[in-house]
Amino acid sequence: MGDVLTRDAKVALIASYASKPEQIVNLLFRLQRTSKQHYIDQKTAQSVSDHLKIPVSGVYELCSYYPILNVKPQAKYVLKLCNAAPCTLVGGEMIRQTLEAVLGVPEDTVTEDGLFAYKSVGGLGACDQAPFIKVGTKVFGHLDATKTKQLVHDLQNGHYDHEI
Repeated sequence: MGDVLTRDAKVALIASYASKPEQIVNLLFRLQRTSKQHYIDQKTAQSVSDHLKIPVSGVYELCSYYPILNVKPQAKYVLKLCNAAPCTLVGGEMIRQTLEAVLGVPEDTVTEDGLFAYKSVGGLGACDQAPFIKVGTKVFGHLDATKTKQLVHDLQNGHYDHEI
């Protein structure tokens, strides 16, 4: 998770890309990583548009095309659950139900505190650790309900921030 940029630092970062508009996706990703809610807000999109001399609609087209870019606020921790058959067969649904109960929100919904969201995705490549949750680049494997609750607690307390 990146450090949140001040408005001036954000403008300086955008301006540094003015001579290399072909790097706009990298710029948008960097801006998103340094956003408190991990997304490209309207002011940021407009600033990119102004400095790179492209229509703001072009900025939004890129954000909608690339799945790594978001135009809606995101949770600090997005917990990805594998929905492939091997993971589902060994307890994936139980993990999803546990998350729904512990977090108090349905899938693809950000918790009120902005810390968590969870989603089912395929092809995460850790079936040997099923059932598992992937947060950022870290895989938490061989989970059960108790371990899942502990993982949420640990994330709330920042225990894995340096690893994710």
